[in-house]
Amino acid sequence: MLRTWLPMFGYCASAAKLSDKLLKKQIVVARTILEMLDALATDTVPFPYASSNDMVLLGWIGYERSLCIYFSSFAHEWRVKRKLPGGFVSAAWASQRDEELAGLGPPHNNLNKPPWVGNEDVCRSHRSRLIALNEKRYRPLWPSCPRNMPTLWPQLTNSDPRGYRLRLAPGGPGELHQGELVLPNWLYFDKNKQEVLDERDGE
Repeated sequence: MLRTWLPMFGYCASAAKLSDKLLKKQIVVARTILEMLDALATDTVPFPYASSNDMVLLGWIGYERSLCIYFSSFAHEWRVKRKLPGGFVSAAWASQRDEELAGLGPPHNNLNKPPWVGNEDVCRSHRSRLIALNEKRYRPLWPSCPRNMPTLWPQLTNSDPRGYRLRLAPGGPGELHQGELVLPNWLYFDKNKQEVLDERDGE
């Protein structure tokens, strides 16, 4: 499954926290997602594995230009800040793709970030997963973050005032039920809606 990691509120800040290995993977993933969204938007033959990555696609659809910025931010971290080699990093490709999107008109030329970017619980869940993947590297960055929080993935929707709903990554509901993963006490998983809800929203 493809994943876009955002342990911080901003793209550049998130890129700066990742290991070289994961940073490289995110650059490739961002480009792959953009190609998937292109295939879906043009109603061409379904991009391979698109159906298995519906969760991440539903977090970015309509915000392709912002995903181009995500790609460019991570590529900048790789090439400019860390000065690492790699022909897979194409700033020119991202710039050209952004120009193409800008010329398509609404909604493709939307420069805003998806409304879920900056959600504290999404960031916290991504930090938790990173710590579980590599505690030695990531625990010092977020010492108070729990290690066993399920990963939250937003699904863009017009039926929620926020513009998105929070879902669990595949396998998350089962691990939550078995006690392997634990949500913060202000969040709960609604089995009927298959959605993570915030108890504070009802206050």
